[in-house]
Amino acid sequence: MPTSKLPPYTIEYSNSEEYHYLKREIWSGHCYYTELEVEDRAPVIVDAGAHIGISTLYFAKHFPTAQIIAIEPNPITRELLENNIWNNRLEDRVSVLPVALSNQTGSAPLFHLPTKQWQLNANLTPQAWNGDKLAESLEVETITLSSLISQPTDIVKLDIEGAELLVLKESRDVLHFIQHLWVEFHPSGKNSLPELTQLLIKQGFKITIWQKEKIVSLENVRGLCLIHATKNQLPPGE
Repeated sequence: MPTSKLPPYTIEYSNSEEYHYLKREIWSGHCYYTELEVEDRAPVIVDAGAHIGISTLYFAKHFPTAQIIAIEPNPITRELLENNIWNNRLEDRVSVLPVALSNQTGSAPLFHLPTKQWQLNANLTPQAWNGDKLAESLEVETITLSSLISQPTDIVKLDIEGAELLVLKESRDVLHFIQHLWVEFHPSGKNSLPELTQLLIKQGFKITIWQKEKIVSLENVRGLCLIHATKNQLPPGE
């Protein structure tokens, strides 16, 4: 299995093109760069859609005392995720949940491409957000985001391939616990960017939308985008 350096860590990967794409986005582009002011406790981070652990290792490096929950339902990438946590001696700080986030607890088919191909598009529908047909599936456990959030949570990252609005609508009653929310928005199905941003604004978040490393307005978004929602006020009425 090939390995690469992400100082101070070493990471295993299986698909070189996919790995270098994510490395450029997360480690070189710092797309999840966040400043935290936490003095009296260890930061709490939820990394949903952890894949092989590139974002998990990024958070672990920048927040060396953080407790991280890495969520990855796809066993193809989760095996590498677990190896990368173990090989870098992060098992005391990072816990892995082999589940998919949804709007209910239960099970569902996870659709994905064959093993040797990219696994970034694995999700709960047979068609990826970009139109790719996902030819294979397996049954996975599903849980809600609200079941994980019951205390102040510093960062939640959602890269869940089109289930963003579904998951956030279910968890609206616990969103006040979250300080920073990173959402990779996938324009597919009933996933509505205006509805998603309005939901977050009503919960007291300030919204910044990024495309191609630039801030863009909601009206100018075309396709995939990254939302940074920062909690800087109480929801209306509180």
